[in-house]
Amino acid sequence: MKMEDVKQVLKKHDIQPTNQRVIILNYLMNNYDHPSCDKIYDELSAIYPIMNRATIYNSLNLFVEKGILSPIYLNDKCRYEIKKPGHGHFICQECQKITDFSVNLNNSYSLDGYEVLNTDITFRGICPLCLEKKKEE
Repeated sequence: MKMEDVKQVLKKHDIQPTNQRVIILNYLMNNYDHPSCDKIYDELSAIYPIMNRATIYNSLNLFVEKGILSPIYLNDKCRYEIKKPGHGHFICQECQKITDFSVNLNNSYSLDGYEVLNTDITFRGICPLCLEKKKEE
């Protein structure tokens, strides 16, 4: 995605597109492994020495608040992804890898008197790679 497109996403969500916010969001839009704040900091600060942890943390919180990102809570860490409908997560308890999978949300679920704002579908277990490693032991 071009930097100008990233700026437009920020503006669309009423966020001032500072250089650092554009860099952070661009990174997230091109990274599909659900990074933590620490991983984002490690990778971006190596390229952009001006980047600091507080800026990244505050930007991530703002992006979540404005509906651009979804947080994924894994043990004591929070990881992030671009918010997108129609998918769930499988979290491996061994290697902590998060795998996206498609979900059919065409079925309408009725909860009388409730307004559903968000749906989270998460499976936890052991991924095929870790299962294979266990067999070899």
